[in-house]
Amino acid sequence: MIDISFSSAVVILLLVMDPVGNVPLFVSVLRDIEPARRNRIIMRECAIAFAVLLLFVVSGRGRPEGRPIEAEP
Repeated sequence: MIDISFSSAVVILLLVMDPVGNVPLFVSVLRDIEPARRNRIIMRECAIAFAVLLLFVVSGRGRPEGRPIEAEP
């Protein structure tokens, strides 16, 4: 039986997004952008990624009548 609360889903989404691991990519791509604008771009892109992942979590197909997912033999 798997019971995932909203807070665990948020933590899982943050781990999947890996904001710390994406820092080198953002730094190399945005090195010619002024720092204030760079921060806004990074925050916007992380928010968009989080929103998309959250949309998939919320709109994902659930089990009918709230029954737990059972292991198949």
